[in-house]
Amino acid sequence: MTKQVLSIEQMQHLQEMGLELKDTMLYWIVYKVGNEKNFVTTRENAIEVIDESCGMLPAYTLQDVLDALPKSIKAGNTEYTIAFYYIHGKWAVDYSSDTSADIQSNECEYIIDAAYSRLLWCIKHGHIETNKKTNEL
Repeated sequence: MTKQVLSIEQMQHLQEMGLELKDTMLYWIVYKVGNEKNFVTTRENAIEVIDESCGMLPAYTLQDVLDALPKSIKAGNTEYTIAFYYIHGKWAVDYSSDTSADIQSNECEYIIDAAYSRLLWCIKHGHIETNKKTNEL
């Protein structure tokens, strides 16, 4: 089975970067002692199992990450639109334009990781509003 959600570490990194995490279909149940018991479940089930030994954190799916990405960005006078590629056994999420060179991203084994990489890039370059100032990133 392929990777279906961002990891706990990826979700925490987005949070640290100031991205306001929205409600989603799936949540990580995160235990305070050790990671071996952490698991993903629906919001309804998460609310039922939460107690003092654990908390819950959104578990973004590919669709959640895509919803957070701008469909286009502007750099100078050029508008770039989002594009997805599968090259040499790896996924890439780029922004491309007919008139300028593409804004390249990292190539990843899983498309969700390529989209996450692009999401980080968009946050760092100010294309996504966060609750942190740019110089804090």
